[in-house]
Amino acid sequence: MEFLWTYRNLVAGLPLVFAVVSQRWEWDKDSVLWPIAIVLCVVGIAVRSWAACYCRYGQGEKKTLAVTGPYALVRNPLYWGNILVLAGAIVASELAWLLLVAMPWAFLVYDSAVRVEEHRLAQKYGEEFERYKLAVGRWFPRRWPRGSGAPIVPRGSLLRTAVGQFPNIFVLLPFLAKEINIFDLWPPG
Repeated sequence: MEFLWTYRNLVAGLPLVFAVVSQRWEWDKDSVLWPIAIVLCVVGIAVRSWAACYCRYGQGEKKTLAVTGPYALVRNPLYWGNILVLAGAIVASELAWLLLVAMPWAFLVYDSAVRVEEHRLAQKYGEEFERYKLAVGRWFPRRWPRGSGAPIVPRGSLLRTAVGQFPNIFVLLPFLAKEINIFDLWPPG
């Protein structure tokens, strides 16, 4: 489990290696797939940016338990952002069928990593984390946080965090290279 936590993003992204090198059962509908891929990546980056606004450690400050913003809805919004970016890259690969493998794979990898994180959070924050765990679902919202005093809207650093998250869009570059076959690595379709 520690291995999965340490290398969670690399392991979750392993299907991308196959997606870059394979042309097996491609669905070559660029006018449909690329807009969907870009939207998925941009939404994933937006979710990551929103979450980063509420993660003090992500802003270079002392670690605290993040419980506001998207963390008031689900305990793992950064991973949801990662999954959306990964989905966008798979769609860009034109191997739409691979979503049926890659999404459950990423979810299982991240769920395993989350179990390690939650164990650490329980040790560090004790009762505060246990109350948070009871109130907020791991992956899916249990309720909308009404009247909790927990702000959902970022406090002004969203643009800065979005700029910091923007390089995630580069996950599409290998698939753009594959699409235009810039290095003549893939046989002509």
